[in-house]
This record gives sequence, C-alpha cells and structure tokens, in this order.
Amino acid sequence: MATERKQRANGVESRRRILDATVEIAGERGYEGTSIAA
Repeated sequence: MATERKQRANGVESRRRILDATVEIAGERGYEGTSIAA
C-alpha cells in the first residue's frame, strides 16, 4: 500500500512538472508555437 501511495505522489509531481513546463513554453512561444512533439 505504501508503494501505491508513493507512485501516486510521484505521478502528481510528474503532472505538476509537465504543466509547469507547458506554461513556460507556451508563454515563450505562444499557443501556435507550442508543440507536443519530442
């Protein structure tokens, strides 16, 4: 059970980091200049 909580916590942290990066990139390049390509 503790492992599941840790994985969820890591998932929440990952989502937060992805959204933070998205906001930063969209702010720099604008919506049209933002891509999801790697």
